[in-house]
Amino acid sequence: MSTLATVADAEMSTYRALQETISKLRTQQQTLLQQSNENDMVLSEINLLDGKDKLFKLVGPVLIEQAADEGKETVEKRIEFITGTCQPTTTPAWFYSVFKRW
Repeated sequence: MSTLATVADAEMSTYRALQETISKLRTQQQTLLQQSNENDMVLSEINLLDGKDKLFKLVGPVLIEQAADEGKETVEKRIEFITGTCQPTTTPAWFYSVFKRW
C-alpha cells in the first residue's frame, strides 16, 4: 500500500508542477495580449496623424520628437514581435508538448 501512496504522491507533485507552469504561461500570455492591444491602439492613433502633426516618444522622463514614419514602423515591428511570441502558446501542438511531460 505504501508503494501506491508513493506513486500517487509523485504524480500529484508532477501535476502541481504542471499547474504552476500553466499558470505562469497564462500570465505571460495575458501580458503579451495586453501589450499587443496597447500597441494596436497606438498604431491606430498614429494612422490618424496628418503630415503636419508631430509625434513624440517618451524616453525616460523626456518627450522626444520622432518622425511619424519611424514611429509607425517601430510600433508595427513591436506588434509583429509580440504576435510571434504569443502565437506558439495558442496552438494545440504547444499544449500537447506541455502535457506530454506529464
